[in-house]
Amino acid sequence: AKLMKAVYPATKAADPKATIVGVCTAGTDMKFIEGALNAGGGKAMDAISVHPYRYPRSPEESDFLGEMARLKTMLDKYEVGHLKVWLTEFGYPTQQDKRGVSEARSGAYLVRTCLHALSLPYVERLFIYDFQNDGTNPLDNESNFGLIRLDNTPKAAYAAHNTMVRMIECKRFARTVEAGKDVVCYEFAGDKGKVLAAWPKGQAATLSLATTSKELKLTDLMGNESSVRVSDGHVTIPLAEEPIFIADYGSIVTGEAKERP
Repeated sequence: AKLMKAVYPATKAADPKATIVGVCTAGTDMKFIEGALNAGGGKAMDAISVHPYRYPRSPEESDFLGEMARLKTMLDKYEVGHLKVWLTEFGYPTQQDKRGVSEARSGAYLVRTCLHALSLPYVERLFIYDFQNDGTNPLDNESNFGLIRLDNTPKAAYAAHNTMVRMIECKRFARTVEAGKDVVCYEFAGDKGKVLAAWPKGQAATLSLATTSKELKLTDLMGNESSVRVSDGHVTIPLAEEPIFIADYGSIVTGEAKERP
């Protein structure tokens, strides 16, 4: 906090448009963050940075949303709730030990974390760690975080991220849709239309929607497209841990739709 109080006015004097990002904890270290805020550090930054790693656990199992909510509550407590949150490192490494996950799961959990974060109005920026593997040792943690391998060939997470970006291009989070027990379902909307992103809170669940459409267009996490016919205005779709994207679904006519506060 003392460092930030010295740096902030000096930096702003030199460049009023500079963005000062503070704290930058490994994990979301609430004790350290509260110490910095209690010492007045929150008034000497424009955004707060955390690294919410949680591998090998999923964002749901590790309560990613609850963790972010607790951070926002703490910011409000110290009257700096206006600060935007930057997730300046997060990722799922694929080293072959108990801390690593499979390539497919790395892509699934990465996209799930991104979509959760995009549903939160106070989270402003996301930085995935990292783009390229740092080495070739299959057992080394730091050598296996990349979306691509050291030889530039893509891993599953690269394709998964590509699919997510393409599907929600020029769209913003619109609402959470109730679509079945233990199902996460977010709607993103914009000038290029709207899309649902859905996945189970665990490893499997069944999505259930009542819709005005006759046929839904599905895109899986690897970008493969398919369609599902709607029978009598209702459709059920089995979900595995990889998110799917649903387009051309018309209006959702049953199920409570909730806007995130």
